[in-house]
Amino acid sequence: NIKIKNYYDNTDNSKNNSKNNSKNNMVLYLNADKNKLFNEDPDHLGTMTLRNGSFIDDIRYFDAQFFNISSDEADRMDPQQRILLETSYRAVENSGIKISELRESDTGVFIGISNVDYRKKQFSVREQIDYLSGTGNALSIAANRISYQYDWQGPSLAVDTACSSSLVAIQQACDSIRNKQCGLALAGGVNLILNPDLNIAFSQARMLSPDGQCKSFDAEANGYGRGEGCGLVLLESLPKAIVKKHKIYGVIRGGAINQDGRTNGLTAPSGPSQVKVIQNALSQAKVDPNDVNLIEAHGTGTPLGDLIEFNSLRSVYDSLGNNKDSKRKKILLGSVKTNFGHLEAAAGAIGFIKTILSVYHGEFYPHLHFKSFNPSMNLKDNNIKISKHYRKWNQKSENRISGISSFGFGGTNAHLIVSGFHQGENGSLSEKFDSSPGITFKKTEHWFYNKAVIMPGRIIAGPGINKNQFVWEMYFNGSHPGFSLHRMENGNILSALASMEIALWCAPSINPVCNKTEIRSIQFFNPIFINFALIVDLPVSKIPEILQYSFCLN
Repeated sequence: NIKIKNYYDNTDNSKNNSKNNSKNNMVLYLNADKNKLFNEDPDHLGTMTLRNGSFIDDIRYFDAQFFNISSDEADRMDPQQRILLETSYRAVENSGIKISELRESDTGVFIGISNVDYRKKQFSVREQIDYLSGTGNALSIAANRISYQYDWQGPSLAVDTACSSSLVAIQQACDSIRNKQCGLALAGGVNLILNPDLNIAFSQARMLSPDGQCKSFDAEANGYGRGEGCGLVLLESLPKAIVKKHKIYGVIRGGAINQDGRTNGLTAPSGPSQVKVIQNALSQAKVDPNDVNLIEAHGTGTPLGDLIEFNSLRSVYDSLGNNKDSKRKKILLGSVKTNFGHLEAAAGAIGFIKTILSVYHGEFYPHLHFKSFNPSMNLKDNNIKISKHYRKWNQKSENRISGISSFGFGGTNAHLIVSGFHQGENGSLSEKFDSSPGITFKKTEHWFYNKAVIMPGRIIAGPGINKNQFVWEMYFNGSHPGFSLHRMENGNILSALASMEIALWCAPSINPVCNKTEIRSIQFFNPIFINFALIVDLPVSKIPEILQYSFCLN
């Protein structure tokens, strides 16, 4: 629940946000004697070993009136729900979209959330339970309340895969947009620590660092520090965001989710499963692992977890490391957990936001608490280096490519591939579209075709084109690796156009009203952005009928 500028400052300035447990929300909510909660012996029953963590200040405060919520209902609401409402408003506000414009839209909500500490407190005294307690503490309502508040009518669901919850939520939001279940999606996660029970359980399991700090991948790593926070992002298909001139921080190229299955234990991570999910994400994104420059790791700081993750990353991203002839550049590794602690259900979203800011600003942020690698790791010919210091990322935006990992302690893994957004040499993509000649009809749907942007059909005027002809335009991003099949060879360009022509002709919404379809013009804007056009002959009376349809070129 940190504004982007503050978040940026915290990562850029190498800030460690760990605080003493004696002042945290858990102790305040319990009115507990802090001295009875702590013991350095992890085997001591009923106590926890850590005294520090990363906590949000003043979570009791909530502007219920702003959200038209009564004080009674606000009191029964899990503070996680309150923070989600506040952060959701800020997320939409930051996008530049008026929240009132999204009313009755198909905007979706995907929230990673696991903790039920407030429910334990409220339900521990039966006389305190009333008709508002159910909705106030249900995890499903954490997402549903946002949809209700803003009258959003797309998919709305809570995701609990433990520590990978929020990155899984972001991937599910992308899938929902891709499947046209929603046009926009708010996704992320939240985590608050209001009860010592899990601290005690995790201390007994020796998962926690006594000093509350995550020393990810370091030889002195001794567990993780727990943290609180909320991170939400607003997602939209790239073509729509371009045309609507929405602020674009970065692009999700692709992602994947899988499960460990049966391992040495329920919470034991699986190296082969981590390798598979990374490979699947790269395949979905159509990105070569050698083009990835930065990894935002799960990196909890547990010796076994770090060891397995590092070796899995090497097997995919540093697969040429043992080849003396390899030209693999160094790949940087970091984890935001060293700044904010492990935010559990919200951890993936926090790592995602850090990475998007990194590709957006062109900067690598420091990974804290690192002195030397765990000696048990395979370090021979290692090309993966810890991002210990702040530095500039001196590459074009679209070439700033990063992988993001998040693993749940029950075995659900997620990996996403993200990159910066390419603005083009002569202005942004949206500026190029706006400068195109002709009368553009308002249309809400735009399409991808093999990494191309399909613009709305429109009437144009020009030599050899009469007023009864309708035009679809296609823009290829020539700098994208996938464009190598369609460089300047005429045969390949015509092949791409022919595929588009067939798709148009076969589209059921187009076929009944078209007399014929033909390739009429190929126009080159510059070496980066290439414009193709298909011209369709049809009666003017049929143009409104065409405009109401949408179709997808696969």
